[in-house]
Amino acid sequence: MMSLFIIIFSWLLIAIGFLGCFIHKFPGPVTAFIGMLVFIFGTQVPVVPWVGIAICVLLLIITALANKKFIPWVAKQISEFSNGGKWGALIGSLIGLMLIASGYSNTAQALLYIILGFGVIPFCSALLGEFAVRKNIVQSLKPATAAYLTYLLSMTLKLAVCCYSVYIILTNGN
Repeated sequence: MMSLFIIIFSWLLIAIGFLGCFIHKFPGPVTAFIGMLVFIFGTQVPVVPWVGIAICVLLLIITALANKKFIPWVAKQISEFSNGGKWGALIGSLIGLMLIASGYSNTAQALLYIILGFGVIPFCSALLGEFAVRKNIVQSLKPATAAYLTYLLSMTLKLAVCCYSVYIILTNGN
C-alpha cells in the first residue's frame, strides 16, 4: 500500500513538473527531478545507474543557467520586452495547451493544434500584450518576438529535463 502511495506521489510530482515547463518562474524541472528521486528511492526499482541521475543533475544546472543568463541575453539581442509581452506569451501558452489537450481526430489535426498551441497563439498573445503597452503594432513586433522566443527556449529546455526524468524511470537509466 505504501509503495502505491509513493508511486502515485512521484508521478504527481512529475506531472506538476511538466506543468511547470509552461508556467514561468515555476520550478518544473526541479519538481520532476524530485519526483524521479522519490520514485527511484521509494520503490523497489532495480538499481538505477548513478550516471543517469548525474546527467539529470547536469541538465538541471544547464537549464537553470540558461534560463538565468543565456535566454535573457538572446532576448536582449532582439529587443527589450515588457511585462505585457511576457504575460501575453504565458497566457497564450496556457490557451494553446488547453487547445492541444482538447483532443484531435487525426495526425494532421494534431499537428495543426501543436503549431497553433505552441507557436501562433503564444506569439499573437505576446504581440497583444506588447501592443497594450506600446500602443503601436509595428513597435510591438520585435519585443513580442523576444518575449515569445524567451518563452519557447525556456519551455524547451525545461521539457527536456522533465522528459529525461521520465526516461530514467521507464528505462531504469539504461
